[in-house]
Amino acid sequence: RHTHPTNAYGCSANDQITIRVYANPVANFNVFNLCEGEVANFTDISTHANNDNIVSWAWNFGDGVTSNQQNPNHGYAGVGSFQVVLNLTTQHCFDSDTMIVEVNDAPVADILETEAEGCAPLDVFFTNNSEPASVYEWTTGDGNEFQTTNFQHTYFNNSTQSITYTLVLSAMNEYGCGSTDTAYVTAYPGATAMFEQVNNPSDCGPFTAHFVNQSSNSVSYLWNLGDGTTSNLVSPTHTYTNNTGVLQFFDVTLIAYNQNGCNDTITQQLLVFPVADMDFTITGVEGCSPLTVTMPYVTGIQNFQWDFGDGSTSTYATPTHTYINNG
Repeated sequence: RHTHPTNAYGCSANDQITIRVYANPVANFNVFNLCEGEVANFTDISTHANNDNIVSWAWNFGDGVTSNQQNPNHGYAGVGSFQVVLNLTTQHCFDSDTMIVEVNDAPVADILETEAEGCAPLDVFFTNNSEPASVYEWTTGDGNEFQTTNFQHTYFNNSTQSITYTLVLSAMNEYGCGSTDTAYVTAYPGATAMFEQVNNPSDCGPFTAHFVNQSSNSVSYLWNLGDGTTSNLVSPTHTYTNNTGVLQFFDVTLIAYNQNGCNDTITQQLLVFPVADMDFTITGVEGCSPLTVTMPYVTGIQNFQWDFGDGSTSTYATPTHTYINNG
């Protein structure tokens, strides 16, 4: 600006004054809504004129707490809506910005049961005692995840040692806020029962069976040999009889136990053939020629081979034969 003042006598002089007009800074910042217990990170993204740098920041977080840092962090004591004000000053100018920060409630995850244990395969059920949430997610600890309110799962253990799985429940609301709770599942290794009968196929009674125990991860055994006899031997031997006259099946059961009391059961059938009852009588063994005789049924026999003593034979069960005497 130039001035040309003139006094009353017509005398004048010159003077020059420079007027500088600075562009106002633009106060602006970033912050995200957050969950209860999280820390809000405030990022200053204000702009200013090249020749008018920002020299101070004054934050008011809306809960009575202030800061003079450029990019402060702040944790809110509770949930709610907070009006955050940023006042900034350059060397010559001033501006402010206001934003509402929402601090959302985080549901508290809670598993009612804290642990479970048992023999594998182990079926477990855990009750969700959490505060209301939009999503409940269970991480099983064995590579599976489920989104469900309550939790039911089967844990396996194919090793020889106990395995403890860490079960984690996450409870989250529509804002993505949440918390976790943890429970533990210990699956004891299960026993596996297995055996074979070495002299198989079976034979006619009395028949001695030799059982070979092929169980794994087991320390004690209980045998039910199917005829009322039991045994605690590892690999017992037992003699079977069959006086029924027909084929007889015996259900042989082995229960194998391990050191944790876990057990497994297997049952196999043993076939014992009947003892042939060869004590038979024939009626009408005397008479005049021609003499016809019917042979009796003999129990316990499946294949018949009759020799009538006169050179004749038969494979029928109860054949009839006529004897001739021409002497």
